[in-house]
Amino acid sequence: LAVKPNMASSPKVVMSFLLEMSKMVQAKSTEELNLLTKFKREKCGHSGGDLRPWDEAYYTTLMKSSVYKLDSSVVSSYFSLSNCIEGLKVLVKSLFGVTCHRIPLAPGESWDPQVLKLCLHHPEEVFSVEIFVT
Repeated sequence: LAVKPNMASSPKVVMSFLLEMSKMVQAKSTEELNLLTKFKREKCGHSGGDLRPWDEAYYTTLMKSSVYKLDSSVVSSYFSLSNCIEGLKVLVKSLFGVTCHRIPLAPGESWDPQVLKLCLHHPEEVFSVEIFVT
């Protein structure tokens, strides 16, 4: 399934769609954010304060492992980096018509030689996007 031009016929149609989706997920996302904030405060005491954007991934992982007894290392064993990148390639191609391929790192471009550099390109655009994956 690809995004077709007639699906987003105007900025107004796109904005309407996004606002409708936002309304649909608002209650659940607020509930999850409140639960995560409560979890952080329990772990840090009330001095932990509100959840900050940089806290989210850390406390989500911590909560999954302690509250839900979910071991991320077991789950991640099913998702090797190479399989995830191949899945990303299929996803961006089918949704957006974008190709994704690995390109070499320039000297000094990475702090670790295991970092991967990927190029995302749409055939109708003159520019590409480069992302780094660790």
